Amino acid sequence: MWIPNEMDLKQLLTLLSDSFSSDNVIQRRVYITLKNFESRPDFYRYLLFIILSMKNQIDINVFSMALNILKNNIKYIYNSLGDEVQTEVKELVVCLLTDQDPQLQFFGGNILAEIACHDNMYTRSVLPHLRRLIENHTPSTQSVYFRLLEKICEDISEISSPDDTSLEATVTSIVCFLFGQLTPLQDDYHNYWVLKCINRLIPFFSRVIFSQNFNFMDNLVVFVNRVDCSTSTAIMVLSTICDVMYENVSSKFHHVAQNLIDYITSNDYDLAYQSSEFWVCFFDHAESEQMIVPYLPQLVSNLLCGMCYTEHDSLFVQHKDNCDDMSDSMINPARNDSEGEDEDADEDTHYFEWTLRKSCGYSMDRIGQIFRSRVLSHLGSLLNLLNDSNWMKNESGVLAIGAIAKGCESCATEYYPHVFDILLKFLEHYHLLVRSITCWTLSRHHEFYNQSDRTFFDRMVVKILVCFTDPSSHVQSSAVSAISKLVDNCGFLLCDYNDVIARKIVECLGFYQSQNLKELYEFIGRCSRFLPNFSSNSIFTQQIIPTCLNRLTITNTEYEIIDIFLLDMLGQIAYSPGYVLLPYAESLLKYCGSIIDQTLHQIEASTVNSSINPPDKEFMFASIDFIDSLSTNYQDRVRGLFLNSNLINLLKSCLNTGDSRMKFLAATCFGAISKYNFDCILHQLNDIYQLLMNFEGEDSCMTITNCLWTSQIFILNLKSESSKYVSLIMESILKLLRSSYVSQKLGENICSNISYLTRFCEELVRPYTKEIVEYCIPFLLKDQNLKDRYDNCLTFLILLRDNPEAFAHNLIQIYNLVCSFHHADECFRFIFVQMINSNQQKISPQEWQNLHSQINLHVREKLQTLVG
Repeated sequence: MWIPNEMDLKQLLTLLSDSFSSDNVIQRRVYITLKNFESRPDFYRYLLFIILSMKNQIDINVFSMALNILKNNIKYIYNSLGDEVQTEVKELVVCLLTDQDPQLQFFGGNILAEIACHDNMYTRSVLPHLRRLIENHTPSTQSVYFRLLEKICEDISEISSPDDTSLEATVTSIVCFLFGQLTPLQDDYHNYWVLKCINRLIPFFSRVIFSQNFNFMDNLVVFVNRVDCSTSTAIMVLSTICDVMYENVSSKFHHVAQNLIDYITSNDYDLAYQSSEFWVCFFDHAESEQMIVPYLPQLVSNLLCGMCYTEHDSLFVQHKDNCDDMSDSMINPARNDSEGEDEDADEDTHYFEWTLRKSCGYSMDRIGQIFRSRVLSHLGSLLNLLNDSNWMKNESGVLAIGAIAKGCESCATEYYPHVFDILLKFLEHYHLLVRSITCWTLSRHHEFYNQSDRTFFDRMVVKILVCFTDPSSHVQSSAVSAISKLVDNCGFLLCDYNDVIARKIVECLGFYQSQNLKELYEFIGRCSRFLPNFSSNSIFTQQIIPTCLNRLTITNTEYEIIDIFLLDMLGQIAYSPGYVLLPYAESLLKYCGSIIDQTLHQIEASTVNSSINPPDKEFMFASIDFIDSLSTNYQDRVRGLFLNSNLINLLKSCLNTGDSRMKFLAATCFGAISKYNFDCILHQLNDIYQLLMNFEGEDSCMTITNCLWTSQIFILNLKSESSKYVSLIMESILKLLRSSYVSQKLGENICSNISYLTRFCEELVRPYTKEIVEYCIPFLLKDQNLKDRYDNCLTFLILLRDNPEAFAHNLIQIYNLVCSFHHADECFRFIFVQMINSNQQKISPQEWQNLHSQINLHVREKLQTLVG
């Protein structure tokens, strides 16, 4: 029996007690010491000892803190605890669930929810305790336990896969209980929670759910058609089923369609919102077109009503009185890649809430794409909205015109010229939200401008550029976003305005602040890359770039948040033609180096001294990104700057901080540098390779993938001298594959990297064939990318030709891999048959029998498909 060390137990109890201190220095010390304690293999045994054996001997706050630490970490460490400790955790859950204290029951349910996805058998054995808690409590406390059951359902769904049947028994047990609780006679709030739990399981276990209750859809129709607090949840379940089993919904569609249209205009916001979301899901299926035709006029009418602002829209709450806060509010240092911007997002791009208004707008967008010109006959009330004296109706009408733009682009000439003058007039509307949405709607009709009279485009651009200096910062933002979309879609028309745009940018740089300045920087970067001839414009090169660079004070030790977005913009400019940043490259690299150096020092200092706050790493990330962009696009033009600076040493240090994102960026940067300036890192290659290949548990899939990608570039540059590094890469890859945290995606990436190495260094990879095949084939069998799977399969077959033991040992899996292609080509068949013939003596009678059985199974499946 394990016994805790008395001194260590006392230290841990003191730390748990001190964690409630209001002194920041003590808090920091406790955090660091607990982190060190946590790295001990027996840390959780100490926690369990405190919880199970010392409840009545210690302060309740200390006891609760120990429970909280266990609850918050158990999901991540459960598999590494060992059988004995796992058994203690299971005992603890049962003790807590059967305790009389509701708070302890809640903790037990939370811990059960966290480990449910790791131990199906145990979860099934404990579920009865959770059921009893649900059945024996009042509606006011039932929600707590239903919430835990919902979390278990969510976690089980997250780890499931289409081929995994191991969870079905657990899910069946949960579903049977839930269906027993779901009846129209139950309390509405009770049904609400039951439906929420079912909704968590539907995406991955719909087959199990419908096999347990064939009347589920009939019951769901009842819940959808009667209005109570469970109705919106029932509609949410219907939407989820629509995503995964559309035919089940389509068979009941006409029983619910009218109510789902009527609910859109309900005063119950959640009911209206869920109804609109149903149509979003329904329209994603091509078969829906004919079914919706009889309902189309009323649906369009109700969607138009739903597109009006409500108190649930933060933009409306902020601007309904037509006022705009122009203060320089702080912005979060979140970094958004403007290339990934969604063209279909509406104008308020910095509000990421999804509301009834946006949901109805998206449904209108889908209707436009499905019915195209046919939808125009149902928009008779649109002109009434535009001509109404109520600004909210004006705004919803403009939103509707923008929503149908994509679907109706081929018939835009039938309606757009008739509303174009009204839209231009609305750019001067008294209400800022109308001016704002008008910018977005005008920019969405880019196909019309490309195919029609040039005067439409010219009048529109001039008017929107005026909005760059609108009194409202929100309208300014919408105007910048609108012209940015036109850069992408009408660049050959817009380039005639390069001078005007450049002058407007210079003007805006003088007074934009906060969020709008961030968006202006993104716009400048986009123009430099994608607007024809903008990067060579004299105003851009002689005024805009110097103005922006002057904002980066090289000697400054305090960096502003907006500097992150300024560096991002300069990274975009680095991709533009003309190498316009080359005269400033040395000072910019020096600036980035000083940020990286300062951040690394502060990381080290905060680790040693708990009174020093850790740095904000976002500045460093932006700096590494810029170095990457500059080295990628300026290639050998910046070789001398890398040779004569400390940047390589600084980037090498970034690989060794334990921060996965920092390692990801530094690895990518080394790959970019080595493509064209390999000699700059050659003298430190051994150290860099060791750091790149030192994979840790915290490293993400993308980090590991980027490290392997960079190592490929090194191999390509080293050529015949790459042998010792290939061995290092293969040992690191196999160590990774032996670990328990390789995801499917990472496994696929590893397979592709091994294929790459094999093409260049087949003889060096060949000694690892046995383990490669053993670990990689399961990943290849699930790879959905047929081209990658084909290339990797071919590579592994070539490796196996000279390894009969590995071939014989994995014969069935290799056969299944070859057969996973619908049409295995002649190359596959030839290699496989050749290997069978040449390795007959190595294959055991049992393996032959297994192979024959597998072949017979495949033949039967093929025949069954052919004859039905």
